[in-house]
Amino acid sequence: AIHDAVRSFINEYELTKKTKGRVAGVVLLLYYLDKPGLLDEIVHAQHLFERVITSTLHVHLSKHKCLEIIAVEGNPQEIKHLAETLAAKRGVQQVKVASVAP
Repeated sequence: AIHDAVRSFINEYELTKKTKGRVAGVVLLLYYLDKPGLLDEIVHAQHLFERVITSTLHVHLSKHKCLEIIAVEGNPQEIKHLAETLAAKRGVQQVKVASVAP
């Protein structure tokens, strides 16, 4: 578990420091549907970052809780900005980014 946690931390750190090249990965977004307008805000944000988003998967975890899996590829700073934009939305519980150098 410690190994996985350290690897995750290093991965996120590298994403924030890498400014050139391309990365591929996913942005995991956990949120509640009971916040008015949140789904529209998430979709709008995804359209703003369509140049790095390659695919999305919406998973219903419960009646009011969803997981969005957003596949990304492109500039690491833009992917980081996408994650920060989504994390700032009221009703979003958690955002995680995992990336690799393709």
